[in-house]
Amino acid sequence: MSEDGKALKSDRRKCYQARDSYFSCTDSVLDSGKNEKEAEKACRSERKSFESDCPSSWVAHFIRKHNFE
Repeated sequence: MSEDGKALKSDRRKCYQARDSYFSCTDSVLDSGKNEKEAEKACRSERKSFESDCPSSWVAHFIRKHNFE
């Protein structure tokens, strides 16, 4: 695998970890009976990481997919 391929793989891994961390946080807040606004506030740092570690089109896709499921 080329150096670019390794970089892309590590970037994807970093994005997926940020995504999973964000959704884990919001799901746990929502499961505790709080609303979406409270979940967004509680998970602000995870959201920032998610948005900085993933392309914006991926963020939109993952959020749509998560909300659908």
